[in-house]
Amino acid sequence: MAGRQASFQWNSDNLTKNLKILPSKLDRALAAAVEYAATRSEASMRQNAPWTDRTSNARNGLHTVPFHDGKNHGYHLAHGVPYGIWLEVRWDGRYGIIPQSVQEGGMMVMSLMTKLLAGLDSM
Repeated sequence: MAGRQASFQWNSDNLTKNLKILPSKLDRALAAAVEYAATRSEASMRQNAPWTDRTSNARNGLHTVPFHDGKNHGYHLAHGVPYGIWLEVRWDGRYGIIPQSVQEGGMMVMSLMTKLLAGLDSM
């Protein structure tokens, strides 16, 4: 095989262009994942809250508020009734729905982003 030569020529700079836009695409994907998880978390909290809600005000008042501040994305989970804090902390938090929802929502965002990044690996 002596004397054989191989060459490679890059005619288009697609790689550099795509690498430059990748961070903004990932940022948009993360924002979308957070929005999705916030919606799912709110529905899950309302459906799975373990306490008895005599008026339905507490259950209906559970909500999420997504935020996007530059490259930071997340969402707040909250009660809409003044006594919501007591539903969360009474009995050592045994019946609180927000801590469980924070964990589930975080796992959902991580799972969505993991799937997205795994798809990049197969390209």
